[in-house]
Amino acid sequence: MHVLRILTRTNLGGPARQIRALAPEFARLGISQTIVVGSLAPGETALPLPTDEGSEAVSVAELVRGFAPRSDRAALRALVRISRERRPDVVHAHTAKAGALAVRLGDLIDVPVVHTYHGHVLRDYFSWPIARSFAWVEKRLNRRRAAVTCVSRSCAEELQALGVLERDAWTVVEPAVLVRPSDARGLREELGIGDQRAIAWCGRFESVKDPELLVRVASRLREHGACVHAFGTGRRLAHCQDMADRLDAPIVWHGADERFPEWIHAFDAFVSTSKREGYPVAAIEAHLAGVPVVAPRVPGFIDLAEDACEDGVSLVPRDLGALASAALEALPPTSRAVHAAKARHSPARIAAAYASLYERVATKPGKA
Repeated sequence: MHVLRILTRTNLGGPARQIRALAPEFARLGISQTIVVGSLAPGETALPLPTDEGSEAVSVAELVRGFAPRSDRAALRALVRISRERRPDVVHAHTAKAGALAVRLGDLIDVPVVHTYHGHVLRDYFSWPIARSFAWVEKRLNRRRAAVTCVSRSCAEELQALGVLERDAWTVVEPAVLVRPSDARGLREELGIGDQRAIAWCGRFESVKDPELLVRVASRLREHGACVHAFGTGRRLAHCQDMADRLDAPIVWHGADERFPEWIHAFDAFVSTSKREGYPVAAIEAHLAGVPVVAPRVPGFIDLAEDACEDGVSLVPRDLGALASAALEALPPTSRAVHAAKARHSPARIAAAYASLYERVATKPGKA
């Protein structure tokens, strides 16, 4: 079984991290893959992808986000050329632009297409007319896909409510996440964290993550002697740094850091200020590390809390006071909850689920 995997960019976000976690498990199952990746946006940090164990990464510079007809045509030509050389059994796309190109590619080479929604941008990103247009496009694309998976039930149910997915025409496959044990004390020393309560935040500095709320939370936490460390970059980073200076909010700015799954062991709590998530990988990494998670009651975090039976996951109103108080009081998950989460997000389990899906769509009548 050979899979042609397509994603627009390999930044430090969830899709690329999951692909890297799954690579050795796919190899054990006899699944090889060609991972086609596009261009990073300015200021983004690349996550190195696997290039052994049955995986190869191929860069297509024309594979970009946003509306770019000329680049899209060039990217499609490159995908056709790569497909004719590698002869995939399945095409699997992981981001919106990649998903649209994958459908066209599947038609041209007569190979079934699988698409994974790691979240969606149909709410809280664009004006309603634009979002409605995107929803119409996605609905039409899904009619031509052999299978659709979503990283969380809340993501799938929202897409269903928006008319993008038909009822029961999707499968939930949770993110594959692997966190290895680390020396929390040594990491705290390396980060310069003393005895104070240390709070971590990780995400893109974009409006949907509401990083300005993080700055206000950090200012409130300062009154209680707690420190905040922010991991990530984005268009609103400089604005948030200026805001932190004005509010005297003591935030340690780390930028995008590939070592976050290791660093998180050093912290007393993980806090999110997001307006929505697909299924937040950084929060899963915190939970697996035994670090309590504090977040607003929004899609994605709702799934995390339900899966954990709210053990080590505190959902509160998305406001300054509630988030700051919870960050100071949150207790770590029990060992039972951590063990269950490790099993749920095990790369071996997730790879087996995808392997079964690939086998099913590749052997459907009329498919290559």
